[in-house]
Amino acid sequence: MGVPSPTGKYIARNEGIYYAGTDTPLLLEYLGVSGYGTNAFNGWYYDERSIVFTLGKYSYKIISMPGMVDYVDFPRPVLKLNLPMP
Repeated sequence: MGVPSPTGKYIARNEGIYYAGTDTPLLLEYLGVSGYGTNAFNGWYYDERSIVFTLGKYSYKIISMPGMVDYVDFPRPVLKLNLPMP
C-alpha cells in the first residue's frame, strides 16, 4: 500500500519512493532518515518533482470560556524534498 503521485508514475511507501507497479526504488528511506515516521508524509508536490512532509505539529491551548479548553494543531515546518531526476 502507498500513496500514488498525481499522474501515478511513482508511489510513496513507508520504506521509500518507487516507480509505480514495480519494486524498483527511486529513493529509499525518505522518511527513515528524518526519524519522524510515516505520519510526516503530507503528499506530493503538484508536478511530482517533490514530496511534502511536516516535522510534527504544534498544539496551542485555547480557553474560549471558563472551563472550556480547546486545542488547535498547527503543522511544524513544512518541507519540500526534491526527488532525484531519473
